[in-house]
Amino acid sequence: MEPNIILNDWGSSGVCAVCGRLDIPCVMIGVMNEDSREHAPNENIYVEDYNCAIKMIASIITKIPCLK
Repeated sequence: MEPNIILNDWGSSGVCAVCGRLDIPCVMIGVMNEDSREHAPNENIYVEDYNCAIKMIASIITKIPCLK
């Protein structure tokens, strides 16, 4: 299955704006499903998606030194 990639600056973070001003790359990773109810009191994700996200982030972190 191909990942769903959305190029945007959603959420409650201004990280992309700050990185843009400093001219440094920014990657934000989110985990959600159709019924996640992002930022609501009953926000949720599937445990399987959470575990996959942990593996994905670990994979990215181990590759960062190669991105020079």
